[in-house]
Amino acid sequence: MAKKHTVSIQGMHCQHCMMKVNQSLATLPGVSNIKVDLMEENATFDAEQNVDASLVEQKIKAAGFTFLGLK
Repeated sequence: MAKKHTVSIQGMHCQHCMMKVNQSLATLPGVSNIKVDLMEENATFDAEQNVDASLVEQKIKAAGFTFLGLK
């Protein structure tokens, strides 16, 4: 069963930012149902296995944003 994760992200300002975050998270193995929320400054996604927070941080930073944590 997939587990829901929430990643807090700082620096998103527009639809293009949201798209960049979505595309970055989509490259993580086993990740699905990505929803990026500009107002809440986070993204939620489902993953079949445990997600490595450092890998998520790497993807968020590579997209040009600040990683604030993974729940």
